[in-house]
Amino acid sequence: MTSNDHWSLVESGTPSQRLQMARDFGFSGDTALIGRMQQWRAAEKDSWVRRALDSSIDQLRRSGVPVPESTIWLSGASQLEVDDIRATVTQEISRTLIHEARPLVTDIIFAARRDIISDYKASSTATAVNRLNEFLDVILLLNDASKSPQFVEVDIAELVAEHVRTKEYDSRLVRATRQDPVVVLADAGLVRLVLDNAIRNALEASGDDPSPVVVNCGGTGKEAWIVVLDEGKGLPKDFPNAFNPGTTTKSKDHHFGMGLAIAAQAARSLGGSIRLLPREVRGTSCEIRWRQEGAESQ
Repeated sequence: MTSNDHWSLVESGTPSQRLQMARDFGFSGDTALIGRMQQWRAAEKDSWVRRALDSSIDQLRRSGVPVPESTIWLSGASQLEVDDIRATVTQEISRTLIHEARPLVTDIIFAARRDIISDYKASSTATAVNRLNEFLDVILLLNDASKSPQFVEVDIAELVAEHVRTKEYDSRLVRATRQDPVVVLADAGLVRLVLDNAIRNALEASGDDPSPVVVNCGGTGKEAWIVVLDEGKGLPKDFPNAFNPGTTTKSKDHHFGMGLAIAAQAARSLGGSIRLLPREVRGTSCEIRWRQEGAESQ
């Protein structure tokens, strides 16, 4: 493929083609490409491609020396590349699971209704099938959390307030404290995924404690953040594993232990992070942070 063919794909290619191009240019050793890559980066809408361009531009600036493809495997992948690979694999696996499992669930329901003489809805089979459907819904959320983000200007103070209203949380249980606009760059869908799981986790940790879960947010030129504060029982001893899939302190009859894992994946897709910190007196602080895209290349 000629150089002109490569650059034509910048406008016409799929995100995966552009992602591969952005990575390939980083190994070219041609520092003359940097200016054109910066123009591409400014116009690129896909966050994963922008990150690959940032990495490649940085690589060209630091060395300007081509890296033979045969030796690329010797160097460790950057964290962004690891996150990219993890998100891609997660999406592929979750899509396949959902595609293959939904028809099987439907077949089970029809067979059970045919074979069970008594009331199907009251049967243990119906309970098990409903539980399986709930698990597939969780896998679908994991798929959503792994998508490449589309950043637009979002008032996250209003997003938080709207989320609390939509979920119909009692103001005595969940309180959004920021009233003035906080306009930042974000993918609203991914932010809602992280926020929803963080609030639900805080409510469950609070138990019967009457103190409300408090949600605050803010932003600077380089970073946006949301913090969810509870006054519950605090972090368990194995809290470093809290973001691992399947980790839960509650009964597996009612929880799959995927909430914080989904939140962590959504945060990674935003190019950010989520962490749990013990508060001074009691309870937990859940901090969600992500970089502002305009600051990535600075």
